[in-house]
Amino acid sequence: MPRPLSRPVLTALLLALVATVLGGPATAQADTPPAVFSANQAVVPNGGAVTITETWTNTRSSTVTFLWLGIHPAAPHHTTWTLVSCSNCGRWGDNDATAGGSSSIPPGGTVTIAATYRTGDTGQGVDAFDGYSYSESADGNLSTLVPAAVSVTVAAS
Repeated sequence: MPRPLSRPVLTALLLALVATVLGGPATAQADTPPAVFSANQAVVPNGGAVTITETWTNTRSSTVTFLWLGIHPAAPHHTTWTLVSCSNCGRWGDNDATAGGSSSIPPGGTVTIAATYRTGDTGQGVDAFDGYSYSESADGNLSTLVPAAVSVTVAAS
């Protein structure tokens, strides 16, 4: 008859299972957010515009050779958002502001994109914008989605 597992062995197995299910222990690199998001104003009237900025920093120990950044209105939203201009980026799809491609960004280097969105003529409430970054370097690939990276309040004009 096999011996039952001891409590310490069962505890170690349970902890290993939990770590595996949750994706394993976080690395120092994952603890440092690669991008910071901001809005040039917190309240936007109907028909008004807001500029969302994403500043990405190479937090790795090696040069990033490929970078993709993105900003888009999160669903659901209280008004219609239209991308009207983009600095250091371009339109992708219906309403996404993106920048990307081959690059050479040394450790500590930064890239900033700024997307200006105009609200629709109706709607009120708090709307969010999601942010995204993907980078490749000798340290590996890092993909980061930031749901509701920045929020603005849409107010009746």
